[in-house]
Amino acid sequence: MRRQRTLKGVSQTLLVPETMELSFREADILERFSGDLAALGFDIDHFGGTTFVIRAIPSMIDERSAKPVIVDIIDQALIDQNGFSKDRWLEDCLITMACHTAIRANNRMDTREMDDLIKDLYTCENPLHCPHGRPTMMTFSKQDLEKRFKRIV
Repeated sequence: MRRQRTLKGVSQTLLVPETMELSFREADILERFSGDLAALGFDIDHFGGTTFVIRAIPSMIDERSAKPVIVDIIDQALIDQNGFSKDRWLEDCLITMACHTAIRANNRMDTREMDDLIKDLYTCENPLHCPHGRPTMMTFSKQDLEKRFKRIV
């Protein structure tokens, strides 16, 4: 994959472009926001009708999750059509991309990756919560732990 800089980071060109078939409403949304998606690192071309070709994706996205991310972004734009705010929409796009690339349970990481993850977390504006408001860490006192392990009543 070839990498290129975008407004929001680095984009990677797919070795084999992927096609996406959308509904007419989804295709209209994708056409309307193609410039904004390009600024985020997507290179998506209209192939004809309601078919689109994905040629490049933001490097933070795994190739397998490109289509679901794009579909989620389009769905969000369809939901928010009445109270649409371009800035809010772009922020939602970044949140969606981050969620699709999040480290999930049972993903193996070595100690260095874990340390880097925690360091990166603390560079965030709000390191204690994910973009959806869920906590990223919790605190347990020694007494709480002892109760949970039935050491004390």
